[in-house]
Amino acid sequence: MPSIIEYKKVITQQNTYELREVEGTELCTIGDTTYFVIPGTALPTGQAAEIQSSIKATVVTTELRAQIKAASPHCWLVKERRKQAVIDAGYDQEDQKALQLAGICVGIGFIQPDDPRMAAVLAYATACKTADEAAAAAYTMLGL
Repeated sequence: MPSIIEYKKVITQQNTYELREVEGTELCTIGDTTYFVIPGTALPTGQAAEIQSSIKATVVTTELRAQIKAASPHCWLVKERRKQAVIDAGYDQEDQKALQLAGICVGIGFIQPDDPRMAAVLAYATACKTADEAAAAAYTMLGL
């Protein structure tokens, strides 16, 4: 199971001290803290003395998860792929708005289960569910 670690990068006029030769992906930097996803739980060792003491496991709160998702280019890509999957399934922006409105109408009883529009709403919901599941799997790989 992937986990997220954090550390403080150090940038001087001569050098940038960051994680080196560590399996994983840098997610983003928020403030002065850099978040990095690793495939296990063992903290990296053998790093430059300037950063080694700052490396620690991260407690990912709901708030931090939202901040990482907003700041990470990897998470931006997950969101874009999710959007594109729905478009690739044949639903442009206009279709999506209309079907979301139809879904609301189903929820409040304006469209009955036997209404012919129901098939379109269900097909759209299925495409969204498939895209959501792929995005959830990608977020899990990123430790989120």
